[in-house]
Amino acid sequence: MAVNEQAWKIGYKWTKGDASNPTGAVAVDTTSKAVHIADIADIATDWNVSADSHPSVYIHSATTPATDYIKMWHDATDAYINGVGAATLYFQIAGTTEMELAAAALTLSAPLTVGVDDTGYDVTFFGATASSKMLWDESDDRLEFDGADINLQDSDILQFGDAQDVAITWNGTNLTINPVADDTGILLVGTDTTLGMDVRFSGGTASCYLLWDNSEDQLVLTQTNAATTGVERTLDISQTHTAIGASAEALRSTITTNVAGGTFMNALFGKIDFQTAGKVTGLAGVICSELTMAEGAVSQGTYCTFESEINLPTSYSSSVPVMALRMEVWGAQKATFDTSGYLFEIVGCSSTNNGFWYDATNGTTDEWIRVKTPSGNRWLMLSDSPTEA
Repeated sequence: MAVNEQAWKIGYKWTKGDASNPTGAVAVDTTSKAVHIADIADIATDWNVSADSHPSVYIHSATTPATDYIKMWHDATDAYINGVGAATLYFQIAGTTEMELAAAALTLSAPLTVGVDDTGYDVTFFGATASSKMLWDESDDRLEFDGADINLQDSDILQFGDAQDVAITWNGTNLTINPVADDTGILLVGTDTTLGMDVRFSGGTASCYLLWDNSEDQLVLTQTNAATTGVERTLDISQTHTAIGASAEALRSTITTNVAGGTFMNALFGKIDFQTAGKVTGLAGVICSELTMAEGAVSQGTYCTFESEINLPTSYSSSVPVMALRMEVWGAQKATFDTSGYLFEIVGCSSTNNGFWYDATNGTTDEWIRVKTPSGNRWLMLSDSPTEA
């Protein structure tokens, strides 16, 4: 009788399928197709399992062997490990747990590497909602989110750069973009070609926003105001000096052109539009200039509320009108200005001999206004009546 033709159906056999490479094998019977590894004291236990379709290995616990065991088998397509009665399946290396597999959780205690340098694989994480996933696309070298969000909690940091050059943080109150060093880089929206986009900052009130209009290449500041008290400002620029010596311009607006322009150019334009029923109960001024002098003695400088400068370069040559101030009246009812308009109004001054304003009749002159010319103090003569004496 050959070695493998023993009368018993299960046991340790010496395989003879490959005569040149015979090996030992554990053979199972053709009915149960199972091998059970158990404590010798539990050998009479009823395992209470059905016959398997493929050879299977059972490893039983010594405490409750019939209900707590590991089953391993292969069904000719897939391989299986089933921890029956186990809460967690532990994978250890040198006695240290590196991975834990529970009914609804996988815990890794070691780094996870997918692929090797220069050879990667797609990795997909699915959400609970259909078509919601996060994909590491190895062919595009890109992390992709489809129907999924990124949620950083308070004080969590989103960093950019090889040396963590820039960090974005929300601390529950403020969103901060912090460079690791001062004056590091530029915050760009679009590129300096033809690729741009609108950027909008909305206010706490409807229809109040700051907009960079990409199609118009224009910065637009819009405010809709329904306040009934206080002072509403759309733009507030503040500059405070704490050291001596610097010149200052709180706002600078410059037009530079080396070509012929259109019908007008304004480096600064202001307008109040009262529409059909608008008005004020006090004073309306398109431009208001206010100068507050120092409380103590001032011994240097010249001070004014309006300064205009006209630069005529060396090569300038022309006889076109150039003026420091120009006024134009227009509109369908402009004739009303002819009867009720004024060039300017002086208020808050007291009549002072040789002062700024002097109310004193001398011949046909009733009032005097002091001006300064290159030759010194001069007085403009005013009359109480538009008729000559």
